[in-house]
Amino acid sequence: MSALIEYLISGVAVGCGYALLASGFVAIFRVTEVINFAQGTLAVLGGFVAYSALISLGLPHGVAEGLGVLAAGAVGLVFGWIAIGRRGTPPLASLVITLGLAVSAYAAEIAIWGDQPVSFSAVPGDFVLAGAHLLRQYLLVTGGALVALLSLGIFFTRTYAGKGMTACASNRFAARVVGINVRRMGLIAFALGGLLGGLAGVLLIPIEPLSFNSDITL
Repeated sequence: MSALIEYLISGVAVGCGYALLASGFVAIFRVTEVINFAQGTLAVLGGFVAYSALISLGLPHGVAEGLGVLAAGAVGLVFGWIAIGRRGTPPLASLVITLGLAVSAYAAEIAIWGDQPVSFSAVPGDFVLAGAHLLRQYLLVTGGALVALLSLGIFFTRTYAGKGMTACASNRFAARVVGINVRRMGLIAFALGGLLGGLAGVLLIPIEPLSFNSDITL
């Protein structure tokens, strides 16, 4: 029974990390009609930056993870500008561009962090549930994912940018007619996808060590 509880809780935690990554993937596709093949790369990048900030720079937990998330969001915005920034770029061409960006990122990641998996320590301590000893990191991943997804719901329903992205997802032509900058909403979607991917990366790296090609698994 304890083994079942352990598999269940750990599976839910890892699934929450994947849900964050997938939410960014879906947000980008719904707003831009582009399948972002670089989405997994953003999660890996976020984890790598957090690792460097924590291990190499000696920054405390929280700050290091925050830098990883922000870095992934910034790179996501750059990827978006490259993929859809030029007016008239068809979705298929943008798709191929994101695939090229994902492959090109391998070289940069290997040059900076090497080709071996990296990780850092999880939240210290564990807890006992029905006889199963579980990492507190599982609670952090699950709680962080829930807070992020709830915040995402508020963003889409209560903010101008969120409502604009929702309008573009519903009808891009009608959104453009009423004055919504569709391309800008697409760039925001890429940045949001980067933030969500980076959050998934920094939450999962203590559980699942990341390497330059972990984006394929993700």
